[in-house]
Amino acid sequence: LINPPSFFPTTQYSALAVQDIQSVLKRHGVKGKHTNAATQRAVQMALNMVGLIQQKEAELIDHPNVDRVNEIMDLYRQAAEKFELAGDPRHAEVMAHMKRFLNQAFTTSILDGSFVSEQKASSAGTASSSSSHK
Repeated sequence: LINPPSFFPTTQYSALAVQDIQSVLKRHGVKGKHTNAATQRAVQMALNMVGLIQQKEAELIDHPNVDRVNEIMDLYRQAAEKFELAGDPRHAEVMAHMKRFLNQAFTTSILDGSFVSEQKASSAGTASSSSSHK
């Protein structure tokens, strides 16, 4: 281990060492970037939100309503913002998933009020068929 000269503050010496290592790696074609704790937290929060989105989308199938769609959209927006804040290219992927979610016939039918659950449709069909027998 190399001891820093006494006239160098330790942090400055560390910064120089990091720069030297980065330049050697760069010459060998290794690309990378320094991530700080805030960036790592933003990415982790975004990943947690993506997991929550998947859970909420599964719940939406059994319990479709506009509030759930709005909640999912809000989670997509937050996840994309966190990825973008961290400089992570996955924000574009999240935006693409959100667009696909919004373009699904199931989602648009919930939002425009035309969605009819199978239970309602079958009970409506039963009611209309029983009234036609009278």
